[in-house]
Amino acid sequence: MEGPVSTRISAALTLTGSGYDPDEITQQVGVTPTDTWRLGERIQNTALRHKHDGWSFSTGLQESFDLSQQVRTLLDQLQPYFAALTNCCRRWSLEAEIECVIYAEGQIPAIHFDPDDVKRIAELGAEIDVDLYVFGITE
Repeated sequence: MEGPVSTRISAALTLTGSGYDPDEITQQVGVTPTDTWRLGERIQNTALRHKHDGWSFSTGLQESFDLSQQVRTLLDQLQPYFAALTNCCRRWSLEAEIECVIYAEGQIPAIHFDPDDVKRIAELGAEIDVDLYVFGITE
């Protein structure tokens, strides 16, 4: 394989729903999100608009080949707030999702979830979504 290999991974907990103010999640949980949006707002760098209100806390893109580690880092950061997060989800009928984004160039990392992390994701009542973007793979 020629040239540098760059794989970047992020993991985020995203809460979406309608009829709530994302700032209320921040107040109830006590965690500053990395992003919030309101129904109808323009999605960054697109002409599309958000279909729901949203609150998201992300690890940010990190150079890594270990998706499991990024998810674990996210869960470790949010663990003290799980009860407040699940209470907010119940109160406003929010959907919770662990969003994983992988930008792979040259080599695709393993997509693996540790059983303990899967239990913690289930404790949040969250779905798992993995988006994989692959660039420059040649045979």
